Amino acid sequence: MNTVRNNQGAALLMILGVIATLAILLTASLSIIGMRIKIIDRKSDMFKSKMITKSVQVFSGYVLMTDSNEYDSVDDVWADSPELFTGDYDENSSWAIIGKISDTSVTNFGFIDEERKLNVRKATFGVLVRLLENSAGLDTQDAYIVAAGIEQARIDNMINYSNSFQTVYELLYIPEMNSEIFDSIRDSITIYGNGKVNINTVDKNVLMALATEDGDQKTSEAFVEKLLLFRNQGNIIKAKNGNKMKTAISEAIPLSKEEKTILDNIYTNLTSKSNFYQGNLEINIDEYSEKNIFIINKKNGKVISSLTLIDDEL
Repeated sequence: MNTVRNNQGAALLMILGVIATLAILLTASLSIIGMRIKIIDRKSDMFKSKMITKSVQVFSGYVLMTDSNEYDSVDDVWADSPELFTGDYDENSSWAIIGKISDTSVTNFGFIDEERKLNVRKATFGVLVRLLENSAGLDTQDAYIVAAGIEQARIDNMINYSNSFQTVYELLYIPEMNSEIFDSIRDSITIYGNGKVNINTVDKNVLMALATEDGDQKTSEAFVEKLLLFRNQGNIIKAKNGNKMKTAISEAIPLSKEEKTILDNIYTNLTSKSNFYQGNLEINIDEYSEKNIFIINKKNGKVISSLTLIDDEL
């Protein structure tokens, strides 16, 4: 009798063990299936994101290429238009081109003019020093050291003068540069354009760097404030470059003798028409998010550089 009971107990234990094993296997299988479904959904979201990115980039090129304004302005449609540069792809997907400008606290929807920035390929040593002083808060000695590192990199062709240099982030390879300094100047530098800065969209720190290369700080600040006040009142300089640029600024803005000297030193570095623009495209699809940073050549509407940053949380 005891033997029968023992056998029944053993059988019951075996059955319970089998059931437990099957439960574990089922749980593991469901977990794997759930993970695979999640991966498939993510791949689907990534594919949809690529479609949105391509569509928005083509649309962006068209907007810029068909801009018929003779002179650029921060009031142009490409600079801030929430209606134009935000949208829903479908009920689960949204996109926006964010154009936050570094010297304001306002987030615009549109493009950032790359030629409002200082071209690190073309800038003089003195202007680089002043930018590092004004933007990064470095003292003159440290600014000279970092600027010398950038200058040496240009000589060594680490930062080269061809289209193979894709991003300003290569500045981080320079031994004298660190992430803190780079972050402080990142929104004020570019590799695109011919080196001229757009007077109608120029970054304040860039304008100060140009003005203080040969001018004193106090006079330069007064000069820059007058130009920015003129712009902030909705005005633009209507001259593309050269002597016409100098004359247009002198006639539009009352300048002191010292301020006119600053203008004499920088007017050849100014323009009012840009060719390169940066778009910062943010895409959200359910729990998936992605940011695409791209550069468009306004002349032909083509994307010449594109970098995608993906939220890596599964």
